[in-house]
Amino acid sequence: MVSVRSSSSAKLDAAHDRAYLNSFERVYIAFDADEPGRTAAREVARLFDYNKVYDVKFAGGDRKDANDYLRAGEAEQLKKLWWNSKKFLPDNIKSSLEEFEQELSTPPKFGISYPFPTLTHMTYGMRTGEVILITAQEGVGKTEVMHTLLHHTLKETNDAVGAIFLEESKQRLLQAIAGIELQRPVHLPDCGVTVGETYAALKSVVRTDDRLHVYSHFGSDDPEVLLDTIRFLVTARGCRWIYFDLISLAVAGIGGEREREALEYISARLEIMTQELNFGVVLVSHVNDFGQTRGSRMISKNCHIRIDLKRDIGADDDRFRLTTYMTIAKNRPAFRTGPAGALLFNEMTGTLSEAEPHDTPTGGWLKEDNDNEPLAIELVA
Repeated sequence: MVSVRSSSSAKLDAAHDRAYLNSFERVYIAFDADEPGRTAAREVARLFDYNKVYDVKFAGGDRKDANDYLRAGEAEQLKKLWWNSKKFLPDNIKSSLEEFEQELSTPPKFGISYPFPTLTHMTYGMRTGEVILITAQEGVGKTEVMHTLLHHTLKETNDAVGAIFLEESKQRLLQAIAGIELQRPVHLPDCGVTVGETYAALKSVVRTDDRLHVYSHFGSDDPEVLLDTIRFLVTARGCRWIYFDLISLAVAGIGGEREREALEYISARLEIMTQELNFGVVLVSHVNDFGQTRGSRMISKNCHIRIDLKRDIGADDDRFRLTTYMTIAKNRPAFRTGPAGALLFNEMTGTLSEAEPHDTPTGGWLKEDNDNEPLAIELVA
């Protein structure tokens, strides 16, 4: 048994020793049966998976905490409360017209913008409570897109961000953020940028300590380790956005049917967690030759928005080789799907920017058929 200092500090106290608390199979919350106590219980419960959190509910009034029962000589009743504790249930069921009115009082919201105007127009931006899936075959440049989105979020908001990039080192990720800011490929040995200049650029983007949380290796194939890490970043570190590249690498060591099951479990839990904890996830997955998410098709089913990337990486013409076409294949919040613009990669600056239709090799956006093969060109006036 451990105690928090007060209701007001309960979340901070529990977050400080979260690793120790989370090491137990069950976590019983026995806070005061008053409004501050119930509020603290909800905040602390969010730090853990609800499957392991149990709620000791005191009667209230002159029996609002364990000491009240002991002073009244009701130790046996206290024991019964303990053993009859149920799993903690969040306050997520509403049934009254007053509650419905409160829900409707918040108008539909625009999210934060993408760095690419066409995506912003078609999706109304990036919102918390949603999973955005970016898919591409290997080598298309999905990580560069993720770098650009991450940089844009850090520049345009004050939100804390968690960055989980399993295909690259922490150094490479930090160099990518600084390089976009400087418009220089600072990770290359002949870039002409000093370490001091790189750090200054990174600092100007991140701005403060404890805002960008970089985590690049889990050291485990257990899906619960991944999900618990994300929960910690959101609840204890205040991250509103999680950038995660690449989902299949989190369970790559499992193999076979268990890997598929793990990917399905992770994608389903992420969808639920984003709404439970109100944060946003930008997720990357490879696709096979048929456009299906690799490892499990459920990855694409458990997202709110899916953005497919295509690029002719083997083309002799640099215009084709450096142009990435975007297609929104799924858009649950806003319904708009189809061609979503093209991105031009500048090899001199190492950055991406959205192209005007007339600047693309085809003079327009690619329109695709059901087999994901280029079918025709739709010219845009």
